[in-house]
Amino acid sequence: MLQVLTSDDGSPTIFNPEIHETYHSKFGARSESEHVFIRNGLETILPKPNGCNILEIGFGSGLNALLTWQAAEKHLASIQYYSSEPFPVPVDLARQYARSAHFTATEQWYLMQLHQAPFGHPIKLSPYFSIHKIAAGIENYRSGLRFPLIYFDAFSPDKAPDLWTREIFQKLYHMCAPKGILVTYCAKGSVKRQLKATGFIVEALNGALGKREMTRAIKS
Repeated sequence: MLQVLTSDDGSPTIFNPEIHETYHSKFGARSESEHVFIRNGLETILPKPNGCNILEIGFGSGLNALLTWQAAEKHLASIQYYSSEPFPVPVDLARQYARSAHFTATEQWYLMQLHQAPFGHPIKLSPYFSIHKIAAGIENYRSGLRFPLIYFDAFSPDKAPDLWTREIFQKLYHMCAPKGILVTYCAKGSVKRQLKATGFIVEALNGALGKREMTRAIKS
């Protein structure tokens, strides 16, 4: 059964005992999301004058979506957020997660709006942010959209090796817009080699709290 735990920076994360892995870093869940996906991903492409489509692999706790929604409001940037999640967190657990003392009352409200949004079609949650939750894994997702930014936040290669293959990265390469960016917390050499093999230009950046490196890949 999924459990809500507190990571080292005081922010909550979700633990999956079946695979013995947390949804975000035990060193700091929020610190990791802010560093990897916001500072080294989203903030490198904003503002986009005509709006921005973002694809997330792994909705999970909803933390990345929450931080992206906040950034959209801060930058007055229109963001259409697509998130692939074949195994959504039960709403009761999402409510327990959102009620963490770490989150402000506004953030708690945002998180529940995100978790309660239905799958299968876009939902406009504010003038600057809409979400389209996809009840399928990336291997089964088809889209004609081209994304300037992809958050790759799947479980680790050790726990979900089928999501870190050349075939998956080739698919994501084609889904990237020209000069599109893929960011992930993972810095394994095998992952970087697979990204390079599909045509991405790969950068090793300083990692989040407690981690040496992260990876940013740019469509060449």
